[in-house]
Amino acid sequence: MQIEQINLQYNRLEDRLIVRIGISGHQELRFFMTRLLTVELLKVIGTQRSDAGTKFAQELGAPTLDPQVAREFADQKAMSGVSLEKPYEGEGRKPVFGERIPLISALSWGRQNDVTTFTFKTVTGEQFTLNCNASLLVGFEQLLRRLSATANWAIEASATPDRKSTRLNSSHEWIS
Repeated sequence: MQIEQINLQYNRLEDRLIVRIGISGHQELRFFMTRLLTVELLKVIGTQRSDAGTKFAQELGAPTLDPQVAREFADQKAMSGVSLEKPYEGEGRKPVFGERIPLISALSWGRQNDVTTFTFKTVTGEQFTLNCNASLLVGFEQLLRRLSATANWAIEASATPDRKSTRLNSSHEWIS
């Protein structure tokens, strides 16, 4: 499945994000994410992006380049041609899970080459996988941060998961 667009909305009543992902074949993935899962996902994305920044610095032949500067360069390179302002086109897309919107209960991830793969599991047992290249990862993170700020959720700036306060394990998995 190829990701074409991502839309995030905040549901104040349930204090959750509604994630809508337009995928190939005029389909749409819709799911809820809680604040806690969003915080954990942002930490994972931050870690993946830091790794990409380090790799980018090495490609430039500058292994001593400040990691933050390398990450900013990598982000700029990744975001070239990506628009966060284009309206989401949800009309005519068929929801993968029907009209209900499942809640995500577990998340696992891995990285191969320049693609980060996320596997989401719902409370009712469904599972789906998203493959995110560098530009998609940066854009998704920016959308998550914007909406988290709108929802007044306190999001840590740290890119490294805090293993004392999370339920992460060594197999790169988070379970609520």
